[in-house]
Amino acid sequence: MFCLNKIKQLNIFEQQSELNHMISKQPIGFINLLGDNFDIDTFIPNSFKEHYYADLGKDRKYELSSILSALLIMQIFHIPTTVLLTIFLVFSIELREFCCFYESIPDQSFFSRFKTTFESDIANLFDSMALKVIDVCEDIYNNLPEHSPDKNLNSMLIYDTSGLKTRVKENNPKTLTTEIKKQKVYAKATNKKKS
Repeated sequence: MFCLNKIKQLNIFEQQSELNHMISKQPIGFINLLGDNFDIDTFIPNSFKEHYYADLGKDRKYELSSILSALLIMQIFHIPTTVLLTIFLVFSIELREFCCFYESIPDQSFFSRFKTTFESDIANLFDSMALKVIDVCEDIYNNLPEHSPDKNLNSMLIYDTSGLKTRVKENNPKTLTTEIKKQKVYAKATNKKKS
């Protein structure tokens, strides 16, 4: 029997809060957790790999996954510049190991050129990640036992859209004011009484 009071609402904000705490208070633990559970190479589209290795082939000094891992670290830890990213990589063995920079570290100009040259490929990478996350969630659902209470949760999922406003002109207050003025002008032109 399915019991409603045993269901615990998943709160993404609690999960985010725990991750933020771990990032700020236990960065090495977070890096280890990320390294054990996240393989960026599986998310990189083939078109990105082909574009990156097109000029020099496999003779590039730095692997694509290493560069992307460093940029991911830059975003996660809110490192504002590539200069600071390079400094962090110089002083942190754990970050270098996570990014697989064993012999040398790219300088800040390399990171800047990379981000400029491969901007559209980086956008495609994030699109690829979103699709794979959806697949992972579907796999988790499909691998649940048939009589598991969690198997029924997808039919009970509710989206709270009360805070969302679509960006259409009808939601713009200026549009409403304009429409009221048009109606007043029309009423005046046709000599109709104001309502």
